[in-house]
Amino acid sequence: MVSLLIILSMQEWSTVDVNGKFLDRKLMGEDLFWAINGGEGGGGSFGLVVAYKIKLVEVPETVTVFRVSRTLEQNATDIVHRWQHVAPKLPDEIFIRTTMEVVNGTVSSQKTIRATFLALFIGDASTLLSILNRRLP
Repeated sequence: MVSLLIILSMQEWSTVDVNGKFLDRKLMGEDLFWAINGGEGGGGSFGLVVAYKIKLVEVPETVTVFRVSRTLEQNATDIVHRWQHVAPKLPDEIFIRTTMEVVNGTVSSQKTIRATFLALFIGDASTLLSILNRRLP
């Protein structure tokens, strides 16, 4: 049987900043570490990542994914606000990210903002729903 592995999280980075200074996690400080960890190519904005340490986990038989999109008219602002407070406290088995984009609204020629939540959960859908219903009432 073949085991599959996924990256659960990035644990540490070593980077060279724009001034040519080598920085490990301790030297760069938590603010820069989390800025680099912020996704969507954020690391390239702060320096060149030359080494990293990752946490791998075996992919179980059941993995749940979902995508949910909401516009401003569909209460996206409140949902994003709740997500910002809850996401850092979710179990490590849940990964949720959000992207925002300008889209055409339901009224012709008017623009609105759409927030899209993409998630991966290492486990089944019923367990995920139970966790999210407790954390995101």
